[in-house]
Amino acid sequence: MSDPLMPDPMIPNPLSPEPPAPQGLFARVTGVLFKPSETFDRIADETDSVPAIFTGYVAPLAAIGPVCRIIGASVIGIGPWGAGVPVPWVWSILAAVIEYVLNLGVVFLLGFVIHTLASRFDARRDVLGAFKLAAYVLTPVYLAGVFNLVPAVGFLVWLGLYGVYLIHAGLPWLMKAPASRNLLYTAAVAVCGLLMMGIIGAVAGRLTTLGTVHARAANGAPAGLPTAHAVAASSRAAPVNVADARALLALMPPLFNGAARADTTTSSGDGVSVAEATYSVGGGSIHLKITDATAAGKLAAANASSGSGDETVATQGNRTTRQAYDAAEKTGHYIVVLNGRVSAEADGSHVDMALLQSLVSQISLEKVDNQAIVK
Repeated sequence: MSDPLMPDPMIPNPLSPEPPAPQGLFARVTGVLFKPSETFDRIADETDSVPAIFTGYVAPLAAIGPVCRIIGASVIGIGPWGAGVPVPWVWSILAAVIEYVLNLGVVFLLGFVIHTLASRFDARRDVLGAFKLAAYVLTPVYLAGVFNLVPAVGFLVWLGLYGVYLIHAGLPWLMKAPASRNLLYTAAVAVCGLLMMGIIGAVAGRLTTLGTVHARAANGAPAGLPTAHAVAASSRAAPVNVADARALLALMPPLFNGAARADTTTSSGDGVSVAEATYSVGGGSIHLKITDATAAGKLAAANASSGSGDETVATQGNRTTRQAYDAAEKTGHYIVVLNGRVSAEADGSHVDMALLQSLVSQISLEKVDNQAIVK
């Protein structure tokens, strides 16, 4: 028989404080960003499980950066000021999926680091508290992923460094870190977190860059956007005949580094002549393309081939060169544009940059520019 003086556990105690009402996603995000101490105090008293926080908070926010990466890379394109070469969908989606999986995984890794380091800084070892802190301090990192929409301003993702301050604000509440050790604890966790996010960014960025290189290899076009003054001047000048595409092909060496010229194609039309060929060099291959274009064709082609952020550009006199190279994959491209009109472009796979430069250097673009070979 129960003691009549003891409260019945099945009957709510009207004197006990009511638990705080659960916050929605937007309210929680704004609370973490703008009222971190107050919000972490509230979070410390919540009894949400790891799966609930993961599916209700981490999963949707972690998708912001990857989704924006797909749109920015494949719709807007990689290039200066957000206009450039669209990355093939398969590459941008692959980069986004890997980035998303890593974004989810880093929450557990960071939580593990926070929990493991707790005893070294006289803090409480609390698995749930460590996971909560990892999940919520990454909020600005996830939100900063929106800058992937415009690759040219993608560097603004570093605004996610605000998360370092959130670590400092959250450790006393969720891990009971003493004030005297909080700064060192924050620094240790922040260094580990920055390394993790740097790896994620490098992996996703490398895949996007490879996609750009492969897109160029399949659909390369002459680079070097002409100025408005140059276009206007060319429109006032006498009409220029483009070179015969077969004559452009004849400029390509029949043999290069022991490899015979193969898979040759030529095309002409709309003020543009193009000749293409492939050289199988060693264990790799080089796709060579020579283009001669009128002012109208040149401008359209240049707009479609703005370089990626990893590309280097150099101008010397009337000659402009662009190059990009992935040393790990031994994949890259090398382009020379003469007078903003004639170009030779080599895209290679499993070859050294020196081979690309050597092949392009054998093309006499001056013959084309001087109208030595015309239709």
